[in-house]
Amino acid sequence: MPKEHEIFSETANKCLGLGCMAARARAARTYKDDAGVVHTVTTQEPNEHFSTCCSLLDVPESCRHMCTFDGYNTSAIQSSLTFSFPCPATALSQIQFCAARGVDHSQCCQSAGISPQCLLFCDQRPDQSNELSFSHLQCLDRFDSMKDCFIEYAITEYYREKQSAHDSLDKSYQT
Repeated sequence: MPKEHEIFSETANKCLGLGCMAARARAARTYKDDAGVVHTVTTQEPNEHFSTCCSLLDVPESCRHMCTFDGYNTSAIQSSLTFSFPCPATALSQIQFCAARGVDHSQCCQSAGISPQCLLFCDQRPDQSNELSFSHLQCLDRFDSMKDCFIEYAITEYYREKQSAHDSLDKSYQT
């Protein structure tokens, strides 16, 4: 029987690369050009990608409001860690993974002044996932800076995907 971490890593890998595979299918936009050729553009906005990743990782419904960049904030994390709201603290590592898109943001976090003991939350590659706990409450002081790194990356990827889709369409018109 696979261990919970192996299942998480296997599912998490579905959200890496250019985006969540299921989400890409759901987010696909198709249209016919003047010649009747069908084109597909598959870009996903950062919050849509975040939310889809949480769905793929089976983040509990009671936590889904945290699966957007606005909803994932220090107040929501503190509420979860102190059990003052129904989102179990065990789901926070999955939400952190989705916010970071399973990528290592350590360099950005270091530049943003994240302390060395908190950098582990910037590296969200599947084999590096870490559980949040009371001992990490000090990391919440710089959480917004950490999240800014995630957002910057997500927005950059979004526009890269849009540009790539646009370039592909341009090539199809030229041929």
